Amino acid sequence: MIQTLAVSLSLKNTYQVNCIMYAIKQTPIINRFLPDDFYGAYKVKLFANVLSILWEIMSTFAVKLLYFGAMLIWAMCFYPAATKPQLFFHILIFLTVLGSFTNTYIFKPRKDKYYALVLLRMDSRYYAVSNYSYYILKTFIGFAAMGALSSCLIGLPILQSVLIPFFVVGLKLDVVAILLKYYEHTGNAPNEDKINYIIWGLILLLLLCAYGLPLLGVILPIELSTVLMAFAIAGSFLSVYKVCSFRLYHSLYRQILSQAMCSVTPNEYNHAEQAISFEPNIYSSKKGADYLNALFVKRHRKVLWRSSNQIALGFMALTVVLLLISYLCPSKMQLVLSKWSPSFLFFMMYLVNRGGSFTKALYMNCDYSLLNYNFFKKADLVFKLFIIRLRELIKINILPALSIGMGLGVIMYANGIGKVTDYILWILLAMCLSAFFSVHYLLMYYLLQPYTSGTDVKSGHYRILEIAPFFIFLRVIKIKTSSIFLGVISIGMCVLYYFIAISLVRKYSTDTFRQRV
Repeated sequence: MIQTLAVSLSLKNTYQVNCIMYAIKQTPIINRFLPDDFYGAYKVKLFANVLSILWEIMSTFAVKLLYFGAMLIWAMCFYPAATKPQLFFHILIFLTVLGSFTNTYIFKPRKDKYYALVLLRMDSRYYAVSNYSYYILKTFIGFAAMGALSSCLIGLPILQSVLIPFFVVGLKLDVVAILLKYYEHTGNAPNEDKINYIIWGLILLLLLCAYGLPLLGVILPIELSTVLMAFAIAGSFLSVYKVCSFRLYHSLYRQILSQAMCSVTPNEYNHAEQAISFEPNIYSSKKGADYLNALFVKRHRKVLWRSSNQIALGFMALTVVLLLISYLCPSKMQLVLSKWSPSFLFFMMYLVNRGGSFTKALYMNCDYSLLNYNFFKKADLVFKLFIIRLRELIKINILPALSIGMGLGVIMYANGIGKVTDYILWILLAMCLSAFFSVHYLLMYYLLQPYTSGTDVKSGHYRILEIAPFFIFLRVIKIKTSSIFLGVISIGMCVLYYFIAISLVRKYSTDTFRQRV
């Protein structure tokens, strides 16, 4: 089993090294100075190996540091009246339950698993147990370090601090054991990449329990949190036996890893076809590029508009819930809202924007085929389609933006916070940010075109630019200025970015908008 782990880690490292070298080779300007034998250069491979090992070490701590910093310690700033250790463990309990279902490792399809189990035909049970043990060890070390750091920062009790890593890995083992038992009885393998409505409902419920109950003054006593942690740890001993003795890993992974194949699977095609409307009465009186776009939008209405409508309805329901909390606990709600800043709108619009799913649908169901024809790559048509698609994407994203902006204004008005000018500004800012992200995603799609024939993202720069706004907005939150000034400046920057994006697409898209291998 140790040999299996060594081979699988070597395979994973090779995959990461190739991804790093590919990203370097695809970097604009730099790639012009790279030799033809770049992929075979020893020093380059050595450098990529060092980066891969450093990333493996950093990932053990960096993700946990972000998790503890943002989801726990930073979130606790909104509840100053609560006892910090008690609130910390209250949030930790519910978020750990959430993470145990959504981050199991065993049930996540990955390319390195596909290479090891399907192409190299490694023993499925040895591979699963050894790699999951490695994952659990990394998780334990990361949470032990973050638990000790949190204990120093907010004064957690020593016993509970020691229990944190054991509780996290114990609960993960318990959930995996339950899911393995579920597979034995049903034959249906859970898949982390295919979250159904039940799991989404559970996620929402756990988030409301973690962050909503303290608003109502309901916080789990630290003694009860300790008991729950102890139960999870005790159950993990049986779970370890289940994970190690499970005999159906081969059939389990054969079902899961269909999602990690290098090309689009039949299941993905079937799913795409189910989302497309083939009704014969769908038509348009428009001409040329407008006609193409009109048919695409009408036939893909389920894909493009369903999630937008669901997000808008979800925020409307959340507005009603927050109004109810404001009625029941006005003083506590006002205390939380007093810390509100328009900069939080940046994060909200970043999370709900549908630009990524829109461009993926465009490529998979339209551009993947049309890019094989020269007429589709002509400069005038490419730019005209960009403008048409941008207009359509802005329309799709504007509905959630309006529901968020108007809902925020209603909640603030109900609690007597802000002025009418502030409410109008927040609505305008939400709409501008929605347009900003629409432009951002479509700009990346046309200048980087990250998708392959299997709709895999093969551009490291696309991933970097995709998450770059998140870190920029972290800096924006720290800016201490008036709401009106921040809102006006943000709106101005969004408008400026719009014109810059149009100029870039007009100049470079004919060279960059192409098929990837």
